[in-house]
Amino acid sequence: MGYAFYKDFYFTGVRYLGLSYSITLGNFPTFHRSPGLTDPLLGLLWRPQISRKWLLRVNLLGGGFGVGSNVDVSATGLADWQFVKHFGLTMGYGVIHFDIGDTRFRQRLTVNQTLNGPQFGFGIYF
Repeated sequence: MGYAFYKDFYFTGVRYLGLSYSITLGNFPTFHRSPGLTDPLLGLLWRPQISRKWLLRVNLLGGGFGVGSNVDVSATGLADWQFVKHFGLTMGYGVIHFDIGDTRFRQRLTVNQTLNGPQFGFGIYF
């Protein structure tokens, strides 16, 4: 979750991006990255408990700083509905953009990707 600093606000941080790919371009040797990278991020999470059964989560993260990736930013908005004591549903929307690169044989290879879409899940709460 993160470090609580004021009421329903938290500072958040690290993301592991499980990314595995192989790229072959022309006569160059195959470029391979696996299993992924870990990025230091600066983030802010707003997590208000709306009612006994509803929880909202809005999370904004940004970073990369050239440690794991060059750029890593994301925004998610989720609503959790806990319909019984230990079970619930989560639904919302998220956007993530990352830019990673590597230099091989004096050539720079950059991979950037933007993903967005709805999120839906089943939760087990403790």
